[in-house]
Amino acid sequence: MLSAACQHTPSENQKHQSANFPDIALISDSLNIKYAQGFTIEYGPSFKIVHILKPFQDVADTLSYLLLSHNTAVPEPYQDLPVINIPLQKLIVLSTTHLGLVEALESNDILQGVANTEFLCNLDLRQKAARNQLISVGEDNTLNSERIISAHPDLLMASGMQSATFRQYTVLQQAGIPVMVNSEWLENTLLGRGEWIKLMGALLNKEKEANIYFNHIETEYNKLKTLAASVPEKDRVSAISSMPYKGTWYVPGGNSYLAHLLYDAGAKYHWSDSPESGSLSFDFETVYPVALQANFWFPGDLITSKNDLRERDSRFSSFKSFKTGQVYINNKRMCEGGGNAYWTSGVVNPHLILADYIKAFYPQLLPDYELYYHNRVEY
Repeated sequence: MLSAACQHTPSENQKHQSANFPDIALISDSLNIKYAQGFTIEYGPSFKIVHILKPFQDVADTLSYLLLSHNTAVPEPYQDLPVINIPLQKLIVLSTTHLGLVEALESNDILQGVANTEFLCNLDLRQKAARNQLISVGEDNTLNSERIISAHPDLLMASGMQSATFRQYTVLQQAGIPVMVNSEWLENTLLGRGEWIKLMGALLNKEKEANIYFNHIETEYNKLKTLAASVPEKDRVSAISSMPYKGTWYVPGGNSYLAHLLYDAGAKYHWSDSPESGSLSFDFETVYPVALQANFWFPGDLITSKNDLRERDSRFSSFKSFKTGQVYINNKRMCEGGGNAYWTSGVVNPHLILADYIKAFYPQLLPDYELYYHNRVEY
């Protein structure tokens, strides 16, 4: 059913021609996926096929897409696959992490719409929005389908979701607009998330650039990981992540990218042996004894000060991390309008996130490094 919902025929918008579009057969750089578990890419003589292996949280399914050069006939065996004409010229994205993928490949010029222009961090994109050249299209229940159809994008990139939510895109698919699900946030490592830049590279015919970019961040990340691994087990600190929400504390599962981040940074994590790649949900009383003794706490960007934490729950002030001043929040690069560069560019800068954690845990390992995405809560 889900595969059938993705099917459509190329719209008139997708049939334009340009002498500047290289034939896919001439692309010399292919993409080898090493860490990401959510997608694969196949190369044919005149096409690419992308498989999104884990598009949904609640259903085991695969969504496949046929990537064709503009004005190229659909190969006979793939008539039933949704077609995306590449390289993309007009793209609408619904997640800030998608912006990071586009920006890293220096392709902001193709962006036509985002969920909300108020949260943009990139100055060029903010100016583009001010000139009404970049539109807000909403998200989830507020998605403006009419505005998207009027814009005639080559692709709408949606974020991973519940399978039932995908039905809201039916009207767009019937109008000939392909909808690709990007589920990078379901990856269980930061390098796996960052490797989704290769998917964007395939859509832009920028395989070479995507490989160069990822090879760099992979090298830097692994250097830092090796550095943190040098800390003796007896000297390793402990850390917790996130904070309670409406009475429930959602902590990272032991196979999640946040748990792997703590491990790669040389920290001990209480729930490291749990097999979950998502979150574990507990009441406050269950997490409290662990949080009480943890050396470090990364509650997220929803707080601004120790006073803020006290006002949310007076019990926070009894945490060891609170008393010793080892609470860190990822709000160092907040943007005009309320956006946060951590959520935009962090996905393509996993090495900088790892460096922040190592600097917090073991400052002697990175004496000249300054925190990039995080601030230490001082008051």
